[in-house]
Amino acid sequence: MNVKEGENIVLGFQTLGYVTRKEKLDINTKTSDLIIKMKSENYQLQEVLIKANAKDPAYAIMRQAIKHRKENLERVQSFSADIYMKSNVKLLQLPKKLPFFIKKKDLPDTNDIGVVYLSESVARYYFKRPDLKKEEMIASKVAGTKTGFSWNRVEDVFVNFYEPSIDMQQYSERPFISPLATGSLLSYKYKYLGTFFVDERPVHKIQIIPRRKGDPLFHGEIYISEDNYQVYSCNLYATKDAQIEFVDTVHIKQEMMKVNDSIYVPVQLQLYSHIKIFGFGANDLSTASISNYQVNRTFPKKFFGNELFRIDEKANKKDTAFWQTTRPAILSAEEAKFYKKGDSTLKKMESKEYKDSVIKANRKWNIGLGGISQRNSVKGTSFFTNGLLNMVNYNTVEGVNAKLQASFYKANDSTNRVSGISGGLRYGVDNFKWSGGLSAFTVLNPKKRQSISVSAGRFMRQYNTHEPISEFLNSGYTLFEKRNYMKLFQKDVAEISYRQELLNGLFLNADAQYMNRQALQNKSFYYWTMHSDRHFTSNNPQNVGTYNDSIAFTTHQSIQVTIGFKFIPFAKYETYPNYKRMLPTKWPEFSFAYKKGIATAGANFNYDYLELGLGKDIEMRALGVFKFDVLAGTFFNNSNMNFIDYKHFSGNQTIFLMNKSNSEFYGMSTREPISEFHALNYYTYSTNDKFVELHASQNFRGFFIGKIPFLRRTKIYEVAGVNALFTPNSSYTEVFVGADKILKVFRFDVGTAIQSNQKINLFYRFGLRLSF
Repeated sequence: MNVKEGENIVLGFQTLGYVTRKEKLDINTKTSDLIIKMKSENYQLQEVLIKANAKDPAYAIMRQAIKHRKENLERVQSFSADIYMKSNVKLLQLPKKLPFFIKKKDLPDTNDIGVVYLSESVARYYFKRPDLKKEEMIASKVAGTKTGFSWNRVEDVFVNFYEPSIDMQQYSERPFISPLATGSLLSYKYKYLGTFFVDERPVHKIQIIPRRKGDPLFHGEIYISEDNYQVYSCNLYATKDAQIEFVDTVHIKQEMMKVNDSIYVPVQLQLYSHIKIFGFGANDLSTASISNYQVNRTFPKKFFGNELFRIDEKANKKDTAFWQTTRPAILSAEEAKFYKKGDSTLKKMESKEYKDSVIKANRKWNIGLGGISQRNSVKGTSFFTNGLLNMVNYNTVEGVNAKLQASFYKANDSTNRVSGISGGLRYGVDNFKWSGGLSAFTVLNPKKRQSISVSAGRFMRQYNTHEPISEFLNSGYTLFEKRNYMKLFQKDVAEISYRQELLNGLFLNADAQYMNRQALQNKSFYYWTMHSDRHFTSNNPQNVGTYNDSIAFTTHQSIQVTIGFKFIPFAKYETYPNYKRMLPTKWPEFSFAYKKGIATAGANFNYDYLELGLGKDIEMRALGVFKFDVLAGTFFNNSNMNFIDYKHFSGNQTIFLMNKSNSEFYGMSTREPISEFHALNYYTYSTNDKFVELHASQNFRGFFIGKIPFLRRTKIYEVAGVNALFTPNSSYTEVFVGADKILKVFRFDVGTAIQSNQKINLFYRFGLRLSF
């Protein structure tokens, strides 16, 4: 704090539960040993409380606060501020009896109970109504590392209760209802706790009580000033009753300060959570101190853009003197000790002796059911093979087949660049065929998501390149149910792929392949469970219903070139020193793909394929989230096409829900697109003509079940949706309802499928929880 000669300033001391204290300071005031004694607030109870049958005055006060909510929300049209944040995680308790999956040697000892993570940051934050934001982290400090950056984010702690709903995504998928929201009287009960005075204006302390368990609601106290019924401060919390995830309780504490003589703004923020699981107890505390407010300021044109967050490349280079002069409060003895411990550990890890010992330890190979692996943290390399559980499978084309796969990766943490090479060898016992190949990739520019990959070899591939059924699941259905759903062909290929973000939100994915493709036939008819009324179906997808295992196509060579684009309008993102992170947007995502296939020998086709897509996730507050995806495509020059090149859809004929991404833009999207059907036959609706594919799903996130006393304890989410497919010759529609998050990880759906000229079929599906 800079005080000029002859200048007097007034320093205010304020915290919840105490009378605000103001001290005059000048250049001669000694602040190093300045002691401030604060008096507890003297709460006065309004006289109405002791009258018989009188209505609690809290309701009249809260009605006024609710009435003035929008007015108070719009008081701050814009602002900028400096924000210091500190986050620490404390381990409070170790289990007396270990869970079976935790080894004793992996546990910290009792001396490590206390702080296990500590970081600080300084950021400049900008805001302009209604939703323009920008955060610049200019300083970062993380205990135990010189290269890492703090995960502190202003958005995580900056909660505005004037907004009707409060986003608490790190703890709940459902937004919380603000105590000041329109209609909040239907969600909360209020109790008057007393009044005190600040600058001769009354401030009322109101207790917040949820009316129902299961709804996303707060407990606690909120302080309302009669100065336009603004929030003076609050101390709120949520429990498991609100169906929060990962933690037992989460607390939000805010202290406000008046600026411009009329507007209260937050100056101290605190977000605290506690968790106890498997006998471990821990808490997470994030605090923020906000200063240098400039409220309702103007910004230059184009000041706000699509970049919402940026870390300065030199943010983690600040010295001790910077932090000593920047911290609004000194570190606790425990925090200072943990920083010192982290520095000591880091110094040890940078020593030659330590690195040599790590390299020696890394020479050990880990061998188990999951495969063989070795990791060298010093060199940033890793090697692993596939495990025994997915080494051997069975299908009717190869019979028993065994595969060995190995991968080697090298990563550079400072640049976030990764390169890798993978290889595999496979043998089919019944068709006596060897196959295998090599692939390699490298990330050229992480910020632009620029990468290139190449592959070559002989592979056993499904007709649907998105592989709608896994080898493991197909093995089970073939052996136990006598249903050989997987249809395979042999593909000899040399392929090159390139990916890059061309402009913000515009992504390119290009791929070229030269292929020799050979049809395969069933060679093995082994099964474990007798089904006398069933026969294995042909490996020719077009002959599935006839059991005629004729050759699906003649061996031929072809070239296939695919160019795809994904476009996210006004895409928001965060910039880190060595990578860029995309953020969800209120705009839909658009996709475009063009594919050209040319036969060079053994066939006579020259087709073109065009595809357009659109997808969006729509948050609907208390009603959950609505997701939809629409895909339309058509073929040109489609004469003489092989069935293998048709458009194949992500069907499902098993009782298990599929949960895999079919997007060629994996890692380039802000959402998980829906592309799977629940009960569509794998190849019945494949087409080389026009088509429209539609998927829509609503996850209510416990909106209904949360209101039923017994069922709300299950924390199950209700889901409903429709999937549809339309081609010139047929149509297919399925409608389903389901329960998600059963025991947190399972999902169960029931539905009906309506097919062209066929009877309505009922189906049920279950599996692991789908992404929402």
